[in-house]
Amino acid sequence: MQLMAVHPPLLEPFRRWRPAVELFHASQPWHIASGYGLFRRMTGVGDGGEGARVARPEIELQGSDDGQSWAPYVLKYKPGPLDRRPPWVAPHQPRLDWQMWFAALGSYQGSPWFVHLAAKLLEGQPEVVSLLESVPPQFRERPPRYIRAELFLYDMTRPSWGRRRMHPGGGGGPLEAMHDTSAWWARAPAGPYLPPLQRNNSSLEAFLQSRGWGRRRDPDLQSPRPISKMLWLFRRNSGILAILVNVLVVSLTAAVVLECLPRAHRQSRKIKKE
Repeated sequence: MQLMAVHPPLLEPFRRWRPAVELFHASQPWHIASGYGLFRRMTGVGDGGEGARVARPEIELQGSDDGQSWAPYVLKYKPGPLDRRPPWVAPHQPRLDWQMWFAALGSYQGSPWFVHLAAKLLEGQPEVVSLLESVPPQFRERPPRYIRAELFLYDMTRPSWGRRRMHPGGGGGPLEAMHDTSAWWARAPAGPYLPPLQRNNSSLEAFLQSRGWGRRRDPDLQSPRPISKMLWLFRRNSGILAILVNVLVVSLTAAVVLECLPRAHRQSRKIKKE
């Protein structure tokens, strides 16, 4: 949902202004600002016909200790549980959830970062776990021994769905939450996405090393540069900072509203008298 946009001609002078270009390139390694992708039409599965024929492929990460029973991880802005209401996202750009959408359109071979994400969850790295909405209760104290990813086709439920409705994507398999009127989503399994990975597996370690993704923890803290340490501390405490910023924004907004309302009331009374 678009809340506001900058008229493109207004940006042209800044694109040609050398100090602005140099500042942009100098700050790029720190990811202080990023581009915002906007698409007129989101990619789905199906022909757009009546009922649940148009769906969105979604990846669900799952952890296990025995390789038999699996429990799902839940992302902050993805559909996830079928009774979960779609969250308000704009104007925030959730990077992990956004990349998960691209990953679901292809394979994990085309998204090697996804294997890195799974490996960090196997380690239970707090910075990575904090990117998720929730972790299975049994893995909150210690990470799972195995992790895998399954692909599902999601669609929003319809009030008129009956017993003979086809599942998302137009297939004929079982549709989860078809008869649940409290569900926001319905989904159907679309097969495995990432095969089970085991913690401390030599092949996984070799793959990560080949990509330059070692086991080093807090690499920014090891850097002698003060700016790297400052960014590491900022990321480490981003949750607390986000709460403080939200409180500050709400407080300032309330102060402005309380200040403006009496003035608007007095102005309206003045106009009525005149």
